Amino acid sequence: MNKSSNFEKYTRNSKLKNHWVGQFLSIVSNLCVGTEAESVLDVGCGEGFVVESILEKKSLTRIVGIDISTEAIEVAQKMKLDASFLVGSAYELPFKDSEFDMVICTEVLEHLENPLVALKEVHRVSKKYAILSVPNEPFFMMGNLAVGKNWSRFGNDIEHINHWIWFLFMRFVQKNGFRVIKRVMPFPYIAFPWTILLCEKK
Repeated sequence: MNKSSNFEKYTRNSKLKNHWVGQFLSIVSNLCVGTEAESVLDVGCGEGFVVESILEKKSLTRIVGIDISTEAIEVAQKMKLDASFLVGSAYELPFKDSEFDMVICTEVLEHLENPLVALKEVHRVSKKYAILSVPNEPFFMMGNLAVGKNWSRFGNDIEHINHWIWFLFMRFVQKNGFRVIKRVMPFPYIAFPWTILLCEKK
């Protein structure tokens, strides 16, 4: 199996990277647990690490992961989680309007040529909540440099098309159907390499 950049992010043997990734998973799962959501969709679920983290803390009536990568979905299915995983595009989610209490879309929008289309799909299939995240620039690129990654591109991931400072991402989200309930900026500094938002559908 060809290891995706997402798989390597969650399994890379780096103390700094592992610390940040561990915090990231904890934050996302705690945000989910803190709501009354009983059905969850993870858009761009990759190999299922976020789904696994949520299921460790919360019992749900339904949780589904969808990703464009067949290889990633095959890995997720082998984890034997109490979840469904399927191949599909964030641009055209195969679900009804308001089908899920919460839709999660983490570390996806920065990869897309048209993130607005994907965000509108997240909004369409969400009944109430969304958890959204993107790299918090320029700190994400600085973090890459700190672990010796992407030196030739000054820390920029070759797969990242879009780059947001946290307040610009909030503006993008709030202009397109969501109200930000909580922006997570964990201790100790703003330099946390991801912007993570808990949102409510307007």
